[in-house]
Amino acid sequence: MPGWFSAEKKVGNHDQYTAAAAPDVEVPLRWGERAGFLAGLRHLQPQINLACIAAETTLEKHMKLFYSPGACSLAVRIVAGEAGITLETESVNLADKRTASGEDYRKINPKGQVPALILDDGAILTEGPVIMQFLADQKPEANLAPAFGTMERYRLLEVLGFLNAEIHKSYSPMFHEMTDEARAERKELVRSKYPVLDTLLEGREWLVGNHFTVADAYMFTLTNWAPFLRVDLSEFENVQAFQRRMEKRPHVQAALRAEGLLNQ
Repeated sequence: MPGWFSAEKKVGNHDQYTAAAAPDVEVPLRWGERAGFLAGLRHLQPQINLACIAAETTLEKHMKLFYSPGACSLAVRIVAGEAGITLETESVNLADKRTASGEDYRKINPKGQVPALILDDGAILTEGPVIMQFLADQKPEANLAPAFGTMERYRLLEVLGFLNAEIHKSYSPMFHEMTDEARAERKELVRSKYPVLDTLLEGREWLVGNHFTVADAYMFTLTNWAPFLRVDLSEFENVQAFQRRMEKRPHVQAALRAEGLLNQ
C-alpha cells in the first residue's frame, strides 16, 4: 500500500513491511498480521482525520496588514476579525508615505495607498475589495463571501464594484484641500449615491444575501467617513439603521478600538 507500507526485507520465509507513517520506527508485519493492522487503522480513521484537521488549523498563515487609522483598510481589519484570522499590522503615514517603523511605504506598495497585505510567501496584495475577498476565501466556513461561480458571488462583486467606484471615490477628494464651493458640490455628489444603498437595504439587514459579508464591512467603513467630512446622510433611514447594526458587532468594535477610533 503506497504511502503506508513499503517492502523492506525478508525474514525467513516472511515479508516484512514498515509503516511509512512512523519513519523512525520500523514495525515488522507478517502477512498474517497485516489484515489486523489495517483493520485497526480503519477503526482509527476518524481520530486520524480529526488529528489532521487540528494540525492544519494550528498552522495559520502569517500575514501583515499595512493600514492607516480610519482609512478603507479598516474594512480589511473588520473582515479579518470576523473570519478569525490574526494579522500583524503596521500603520502608514499617508502624508509622507512612511511606515511606523520608518520604511518607505512606496517600496512595499508603489501605489502609496492602504491597504496592502503581505502574505506568508512574501507576495503582496493591494486593493481593499480584493484583500477582503482573499481573507474571506481563506475561511469559507465564516460565510463572509459566497463561493466563486455562484450568482451570489457575482452579486457580491456587483455591490463591491459600486462601493469602490461610486461611494469610495466620491468621498476621496474631500480628504484634501478644496474650495468651499467644490466641497459643497462634492458633498451633494456623495449624497446622490446613497439612494441606491438605501433602497438595497429596504426590508433587509445586509447588502448581499441574509447575512454579513465583506461588502457590509466596506460600506460601514466608507459611510463612517460621513460625520468626519460633515456629509449629512440623515435622510437615508435604512443606511443609518445599517450603521447602527454594524457598530454593535464585536469585531467592528474591536477594529475601531485597535485603530484608536473607539473609547476603551
